[in-house]
Amino acid sequence: MKNNKLYSLILAISVLIFSGCGNDTKENPPAPTGPYAFINATTPKQISRYASAGTEISVQLVKYGLSEPGQIIQMRPFDSKYGEIDSSFAITDINGKATFMFIAPEGSDFTELKGQDTIITAVFEEPLEDKEGYVDLDAPPVILLTQDFLLQFR
Repeated sequence: MKNNKLYSLILAISVLIFSGCGNDTKENPPAPTGPYAFINATTPKQISRYASAGTEISVQLVKYGLSEPGQIIQMRPFDSKYGEIDSSFAITDINGKATFMFIAPEGSDFTELKGQDTIITAVFEEPLEDKEGYVDLDAPPVILLTQDFLLQFR
């Protein structure tokens, strides 16, 4: 009788442990629908009062799992009360990494933001080409990927 109770207890503990393993409560990013993907994004990023000198924000672009150098990644415009980006676009380096320099507001402007969060978004687009293979400047580009960066003002 004692053995049955012991086995039942061990079985109950095992079920609890194994049912807990593999639970994925963190939201996963959507799977890419094409050959490109963003990886290694520096998010969330805590922005301190001293970030007015600049804080690096980066993301890596890969194509079929390999780094994709020489591609343009753009940062969407955002409310200037949160700061600014030194350049609205970055070109991926030999490792596919695009780096932006975020400049936080200074003084009392930063004090008003302390404790707040905001999201800024990087975009990778593909320009449309005409029948001859030239970029069609009149056609809107196709957005292939977006990457959100959570900025936490602390």
